Amino acid sequence: MIWVTGYGTKSDIWSLGISLVEMAEGIHPYHAAHQQAFMLLKLIMDKPAPTLEQNERFSNRLSDFVNRMLQVWSLVLSSTCMIMIGLENTG
Repeated sequence: MIWVTGYGTKSDIWSLGISLVEMAEGIHPYHAAHQQAFMLLKLIMDKPAPTLEQNERFSNRLSDFVNRMLQVWSLVLSSTCMIMIGLENTG
C-alpha cells in the first residue's frame, strides 16, 4: 500500500472551496496558471486565497462558508468541525 503524506480531508475541503468559487463565478480562480502546475502551486502558496465576495448574487452565509474553506494556512491549524461551527454561527 502506498501512503501519500500531506494530503487528506483539509485538501479536500480546500478543493471543494475552489470548485464552489469556479461554479459561482463561472471561471476558475487560478485560470492564469492554465495547465502550468508549478505556476499554480506558486500562486496558491504566495498569493492571498481567492474569495467569494458577498453581493446581490451570493449571501453572506454562502460567502463566509466558501471563504473558510479557502484559507490555506488556517486549514492547517483548524478542522472540518471548526468550519461547520462557523457555518452554524452565521445563521
